[in-house]
Amino acid sequence: DEIEKGLARLWAELLDLDQKVLGIDDDFFRLGGHSLKGAALVSRVQNLIHVQVPLAELFKNPTIRQLACYIRAQGHADYSLEKTVQDEQLIPLRQGSTDRHVFFIHPVSGQVEAYLELANLLPGTYHYWGIRAEGPEHFVPRDFTIEEVAGNYMEKIQKLQPQGPYHIIGWSIGGTIAFEIGLRLEEMGKGAGVLVLIDSAPPSGPLAAHSMVDPHTLDSEDTVYREKIGPQEIKMSPFLKRLIPRLEQLGEEEISYYIAVARGFGRARGRYIPGRKIHTAVSFIGAGESKIANREDWNRYCVKPVTFHQVDGDHFSI
Repeated sequence: DEIEKGLARLWAELLDLDQKVLGIDDDFFRLGGHSLKGAALVSRVQNLIHVQVPLAELFKNPTIRQLACYIRAQGHADYSLEKTVQDEQLIPLRQGSTDRHVFFIHPVSGQVEAYLELANLLPGTYHYWGIRAEGPEHFVPRDFTIEEVAGNYMEKIQKLQPQGPYHIIGWSIGGTIAFEIGLRLEEMGKGAGVLVLIDSAPPSGPLAAHSMVDPHTLDSEDTVYREKIGPQEIKMSPFLKRLIPRLEQLGEEEISYYIAVARGFGRARGRYIPGRKIHTAVSFIGAGESKIANREDWNRYCVKPVTFHQVDGDHFSI
């Protein structure tokens, strides 16, 4: 119908694909879409069809057929769990069969697509959510602390789930934020049920030592963009290709967005030291080839020994 044809045109434009090769059941994210392109898509849908589609609904309905069904259903009663959540940072990754929840905290890219496959492999009794980072303003890194971010995310979690136990998982910088959320839940007498860090660098570890802790200035940003973004083309270093999802498909503004997000969290991590040891049991999943994460360093901040699991791969492939 016309809705599906309109969505197919938008899919093709945003993903730089021939509309003729698009199938009605092709997945937006498997075709190369990501959160930034998703935000552009829902904005264009609103302008084209005059229906507001939250970004969270694109994660839930990632094909043309599914999103068209959602758009048609607007105006009808829909009391699904996702419908009650009006937060562009809180993304439903998979809907479960009970009222229990698991929350994934974004890595340094600020996005949560990396958790989609993992959420689909875990038990279907839980609702799985990803928490995205707030984006920078005008591509300038925001200045914040891990404590501030953890407090903000904890409010989002408790708004959706007022009572514990809280199950929280974080990869990379997400593990650092998850750890601080666990500390804050303990202070409230609630605690985390499951607290999992996935290859997360410990506070005051090697990665923190190399993080920029000085404030972001005009001079500092000029230096970064001269190094990362050339006058004619984007310099795709091997590190950036692994740090930023689908880097080769992004434009200069999108890459600038990711660099600003990563630099903001890099500075926050460099300044973070937990205020005390955590009593909640912590599980650490480490990549066998990783050089940035060390469970022994995390033990310094835990009352109970960290439970360690090692898997094949490096920090990005894990």
